[in-house]
Amino acid sequence: MNTNIEKEYAVLLTKEQYEEIASSLDFKEKTQINYYYASPFKNIGIRIRELNNEKIFTLKKEEDGNTYEYEVRIDDISLDHPEIQDILKKHHIQNPYLLGKLETKRKILNFPQGELALDASTYLGITDYELEYELFSHDQGDSQVLQDLLKAHDIPYIENEVTKYARFIKRRQELKVAIICAQGSEECEALMVYDLLKRAGIKVELVSIEKSLKLASSHGLAYHCDVTIEDIDPENYSAIVLPGGLPGTYRLQEHPTVNALIDTFFKDKKLLCAICAAPHIFIVKGLVKDGEFIVFPGFENGHVPSDAYVVQKDNIITAKSLGWVIEFTRLIIANLYDEDTAAKTVAQIMQEK
Repeated sequence: MNTNIEKEYAVLLTKEQYEEIASSLDFKEKTQINYYYASPFKNIGIRIRELNNEKIFTLKKEEDGNTYEYEVRIDDISLDHPEIQDILKKHHIQNPYLLGKLETKRKILNFPQGELALDASTYLGITDYELEYELFSHDQGDSQVLQDLLKAHDIPYIENEVTKYARFIKRRQELKVAIICAQGSEECEALMVYDLLKRAGIKVELVSIEKSLKLASSHGLAYHCDVTIEDIDPENYSAIVLPGGLPGTYRLQEHPTVNALIDTFFKDKKLLCAICAAPHIFIVKGLVKDGEFIVFPGFENGHVPSDAYVVQKDNIITAKSLGWVIEFTRLIIANLYDEDTAAKTVAQIMQEK
């Protein structure tokens, strides 16, 4: 394992500035892919970098004004390596799951003290451009090489301290959560999740699988959804939530668009969340194994649930019943934002300091 303190300088560019610099120098071109993983802490980023047929795990931590990197060279895109597991345990991180892929077209120039990189990075359908100067050693050199190149192209030196990982997370957080509802869904398992996500600052919509936006809950409560499932684009959502209740759970299970949406989110490693009877849908679809889920008693479909009341396995979160809806939603918020935001949201409704 390699541990170091990283020192780099970066400036965001427009597409036109990027193309001007790219055409002015003899860069060497590479393609780099970053696979980003969920972290419950704002100051920690986790990725696996794939460059020139080499894969490197990196945990990057901001602390005391420094950036610390823990690196492990690996053979595949997996977090199962013993050294990686030791790093995750050291930083109290459990079950990180793949958030998505960032692909960078990188143009490189080497200097005695560092590497100049011109990056075009695409993630979640958006490309941004960045000029970066990374020093080979933390205790030598400064940003002069970067400043000189920018000055030659009349580009102001405005240092960007927001990392690619942070920009990726921000873009992801700008997406919405879909709470998928049917006639007969349990109202509190839908509306309490909606309420808490809203309090956390997360964009959320109630999505009806019926032809009407007006639904009746499992207890006869009438409420309105925001949109029908046929009118949503899965690309605009970072998580889906399935409330329980009967007959709502069975209506969700039998709906072809719901099943297609679950399959897409499972494939893309987006967050899949279900509470009470609704985890039954994940069980039937074979998305969870024995001990990796919890469900309302009687809906196990022959499988063995966990002893916990709320369970996360990779990108799937399940909860046993309505009584655990606050913890269920807290965990969703922690995954979409961070543990601090989740704790503050719950404290808000508890009137805790």
